[in-house]
Amino acid sequence: MPSASPHAILRARLDTIQDAPPITGVATGDELTMVVLEDDRAGVAMLPEGTIPEVAGESARAVAKRGIESTDPRERALGVAALNALDAPADVRPGLDPFRSLDPATERVAMVGLFAPVLYHLDAGHVDVFERDPDAMDLPEDLPADIDVAMHAPESASEVVPESEVLFVTGSTLVYGGLGNYLDAARPDQTVVIVGASASFTPDPLFEAGVDLVGGASVADIDRLHTEIEAGRSEAQLHDVGLHKWAVLDPEATDLPGLQLE
Repeated sequence: MPSASPHAILRARLDTIQDAPPITGVATGDELTMVVLEDDRAGVAMLPEGTIPEVAGESARAVAKRGIESTDPRERALGVAALNALDAPADVRPGLDPFRSLDPATERVAMVGLFAPVLYHLDAGHVDVFERDPDAMDLPEDLPADIDVAMHAPESASEVVPESEVLFVTGSTLVYGGLGNYLDAARPDQTVVIVGASASFTPDPLFEAGVDLVGGASVADIDRLHTEIEAGRSEAQLHDVGLHKWAVLDPEATDLPGLQLE
C-alpha cells in the first residue's frame, strides 16, 4: 500500500499539476484560511495559531509545494489550501454528509478529532476520540445517556482503532500531521472516512492509502466566505454561507460496514 503520510499524499496530487495562476488573496480567521487564485478558484484549510507567511502574488503551485515540504503547520495550511484550489475533484456527490450516513445501529466508532454530530446520530454505543491533547477537551454537556465516550492520545491508535466499525479522521491531519498513524492502525476491512475542508483535493492517493470515503467542501461564494472566515466563523458555521459540502466514494469500495449511503 502506498505511503499514508500527508507529504506523500499531497505530493502525489501536486505532481499532476504543472501550471498554476498566482494567488490574489488570502483570508484568515480563528479556524480556517482561504486562498484565492487569479482565475477565481479558491480553497480552504484548517489554520493553526500564529502568523502565516505573505503569499499574495506567488504561484499557487509554488505555495502548495513549499507548504507540502514544510514542517511548519502554518506554511502547510497555506499549501493545502492552495492545492485544494488547484485540484478540486471532478466527480463528487453534492451535499452527502458522511456523519449523516452513519448507521445509527453502529456499536463502536473511532474519531480523530471530536465530531459532535456523531455523538447525537448514534442510537447507542461506544465512541473512541483521539485528540493531540485529550485532557484539554470538554465533551458536550447534553451527551446522550446511551453513548459512552473515551478520550485517547494519538499513541493509543494501534491498540484502539481496530476495535471500531468506522474510523472518522479529520482532514486537519493533513495540516498538523498524524494521518499515517491512524490509517496504519485501521484494519483492511474497516470503513475509513476523512472529513473536513482541508481534504478537498482529488482523493485518489487517499483511496490508495486505505480511505473509503472523503467528505470535503468547495468554495461557492468567495466574497461572502472571505468575510465570514475573517469574522472567526468555524467550518461548521460556513456550510450555509458559501462553503458547500460534498463527498467522494472510492470506486473500488464495495462494502462499507457502519455506513448507509443513499
